[in-house]
Amino acid sequence: MLNKINLITPAKIRQEHGEYKIQAVVITINGETETLETDAFITLFG
Repeated sequence: MLNKINLITPAKIRQEHGEYKIQAVVITINGETETLETDAFITLFG
């Protein structure tokens, strides 16, 4: 198992997908929408 963190900023969260746990997120970065598969998602506000 490879542990990896992708820090993406600035971006807007559009959707979260998953049943019983998070499996993917849809985000918008610079006007482009992208779906990212994930098993964890941390939002930082500030």
